[in-house]
Amino acid sequence: ADRYGRKLADVPGGDVFLLSRIAMRLAEQGHWEAAAKIYEKVLAAPGGEKPAVTDFVIRLELAKLYHLLDQDDKSAEHFARVLEAMKHPEQSGLDDRLRKELLNDPAPIYRLAGECFLGANRVDAAKESFAKAHEAKPDKRLYAFDMARAELAAKRSGEAIKQLQVYFDERAHVEGVEPYELLDKALKASGKSGELAERLERILAADPGNVALTYFLADHYRQAGKLDKAEKLYAGAIKKSPTLAGYRGLI
Repeated sequence: ADRYGRKLADVPGGDVFLLSRIAMRLAEQGHWEAAAKIYEKVLAAPGGEKPAVTDFVIRLELAKLYHLLDQDDKSAEHFARVLEAMKHPEQSGLDDRLRKELLNDPAPIYRLAGECFLGANRVDAAKESFAKAHEAKPDKRLYAFDMARAELAAKRSGEAIKQLQVYFDERAHVEGVEPYELLDKALKASGKSGELAERLERILAADPGNVALTYFLADHYRQAGKLDKAEKLYAGAIKKSPTLAGYRGLI
């Protein structure tokens, strides 16, 4: 079924409802490129030929697929149209069911859009999307982290560090080691790379149960040749949450 479905992408015309179902199945099977190709075909069909689908739904699926394919420029283009439709749902052909399903919890869509805009280096659009995600479902930790990434992408490393501090003050663990990697990049961009260990130590002192940070700081010390400090941190982290990376670091 998947093989014949992919062949349909190269055949002129076709039942757009059937093509949409095939694209959905291909996406579920992980054949993202083939799914995107078929969705693009559906999107290009004249409006009268696609009564069972809307441009909004297809563009949303394409935006997600192109993000998975690391093609954030294309993803951002589709997300821009999706977000415009969300501003005016009645004018965009969204029926009551779609409005209820998609607009009752729009935060994940806004955040993913922000992610794609960031990947496409459309920083202002990313910040606007992250702000809308926070407005729809307030989360001080995620918002600070997202804004820090946006500020660093805009080469405002000082602002990025300030936003990261908000995240750290919340004792947040939701993003794993990425916030500490981001802090490292921001400090380097600010010419303050020598402050990293001291800052991480302060964060860990205020949040001693933060295993991700413990491993990250242990790695930092190991790479810097401060092996006694690294060994102590690895041993403590392994007691709380044993990982392959922790044992590898000790070895």
